[in-house]
Amino acid sequence: MTNTKLDMLLRGYSLARREVGVLPTEPEREFEGFQSWIEEKYGINSGQSWSKIILFYSVDEHEALQKFFQLFEEYLNKNKSSEVDENSGLSREESIKVR
Repeated sequence: MTNTKLDMLLRGYSLARREVGVLPTEPEREFEGFQSWIEEKYGINSGQSWSKIILFYSVDEHEALQKFFQLFEEYLNKNKSSEVDENSGLSREESIKVR
């Protein structure tokens, strides 16, 4: 499996579910923000897919795939951290001080 093939697999899966009218699951909704997070993280606003951005900053497809999983984990952790901040009623700065 390569980074590019994973991207194509996920795109096909999402398209097929939409085509038959299946609503996105919670993990699928979480993944929807990954593209914009990658663009922000790398400072890129070129319209390139997350897979191409990650590949650009990698030596090869193998490294890009490993990087995808690391970045996705980071993305999920940041989102969970943001949700905790929102649910606690504290500002992000206040919650950082508390931690």
